[in-house]
Amino acid sequence: MSKSSLTSWFIILVAGLLIPGCVYIPPLGRQFTEEARNQIVVGTTTKAQVRELLGKPDLLEDERFHVYAAIESAGLLIFIAPAPGGGIFPVPLDLKHYLVLLEFDDRNVVKRYELEAAKEMLYEGAIPVERTPRPPLGERKLAFTGEGSDLFGFRTGVGFTSVAFSPDGKLLAGGGFKLVGWALSSKRIWVQDLATRQLRTIETADYDRLVFSPDFTRVALLKRSVRILNLETRNTLAVFSGHGDSSFWTLEGASCLAFDPQSSFVATGGYRGRVKIWDSRTGKEVRSLQAHDGAVVSIAYSPDGRWIATSGRDRMLKLWDPRRAQELAAVKGIVGAVRFSPRGDLLAVNRGNHVEIWQINLLKGAAPPALGLQLLDVFLLPYFGPKYPIDPTVDFSPDGNSLAASNGALVIYDIRNRLRTVRLTPLGQIFHYLSSNDAVWALSFSPDGAWLAAGTNLGVYLWSTRFQRE
Repeated sequence: MSKSSLTSWFIILVAGLLIPGCVYIPPLGRQFTEEARNQIVVGTTTKAQVRELLGKPDLLEDERFHVYAAIESAGLLIFIAPAPGGGIFPVPLDLKHYLVLLEFDDRNVVKRYELEAAKEMLYEGAIPVERTPRPPLGERKLAFTGEGSDLFGFRTGVGFTSVAFSPDGKLLAGGGFKLVGWALSSKRIWVQDLATRQLRTIETADYDRLVFSPDFTRVALLKRSVRILNLETRNTLAVFSGHGDSSFWTLEGASCLAFDPQSSFVATGGYRGRVKIWDSRTGKEVRSLQAHDGAVVSIAYSPDGRWIATSGRDRMLKLWDPRRAQELAAVKGIVGAVRFSPRGDLLAVNRGNHVEIWQINLLKGAAPPALGLQLLDVFLLPYFGPKYPIDPTVDFSPDGNSLAASNGALVIYDIRNRLRTVRLTPLGQIFHYLSSNDAVWALSFSPDGAWLAAGTNLGVYLWSTRFQRE
């Protein structure tokens, strides 16, 4: 970083500390100038030369792939603007954020070079710039919105953080948060008959996360403990609370969960790194294992139920045999949302900035049995900005040929042809819970793969997946 840029950062930080009502934390990242961009040439630039230009990758360093988070600032200017809480605060202008993906061939020469660029704005968040035009998704239609109102010009309806189709594709369900006064409340589930458009509302206990069972007969509500409800009768079938209770000083309880393919068992990950397997009908704990040295971020069953994938705050990606509580594979430096492909041979990890696709291999001759994880492909997600803390989500199409992922913006990736279709979403205002935007919180393909359901702040939308390829 140049001396002038360092001076600009110092002025911004000092001004932020001295001016009343001003709190500003500048985004971090590597400097990435136009000169450096122009020096990277596909088929010519080597991995060693890339290291000289950009240094060591900060998001992903693999033998085949490098992913960087970088910034470019051609002289940071200071703009004084009103602060939401009173006073004024400085904002750097002309600051661009880049996500850089580099793929190398067997000679360690650049084979693929992609950029995602955005300019940081005050109230609009991150505005995409210098993007390669990409075809839009197909037809989009609104399924349902829940209940909403307006508050000071902002929509305050339901933010749908979970969506799911019934196995026959006739029903679509969603759940999420609703703004009640100035607090967020999650106490309802919406189920729609897609043929008649009839919408049914189910009152529930408050929850932080919601997961529908694969057979669509039950739903799991997570709020430190886990409550299993019958979707038809609305009765509570079981309650799991074996991860401990939170207090003022400690964060305990379950942090994520997943049903097995037969909807017979529920796997929960805890804030203390433990994974537990439960009988979903009786609530009895079946098995327990210490999976991570920190909170379990995401958990998923393989399609045949033989394996469980977990990702933790200790930045470890692991595969497990849930019946034997045995670790089968582990990769360092990975944290994100995990999902198996329908055939169970691939594992996708949405890390917020990018998505990694891992090949699962059975290691021959290993005793006890073990699996290997090989990084097969990587694709970038649009830079969405630090003002929008949306949990990453990812889902495979039923045929396993496409992958939908979101960090707020939606991307569909053609795995076989390595092509992206990007549908960027507007960010709205800085107070994103009140803003009128359609950032994507949850994704689910229909059983026939013809539609992709997306949970947003505006409602649950259905996108046709019959879009024009790049």
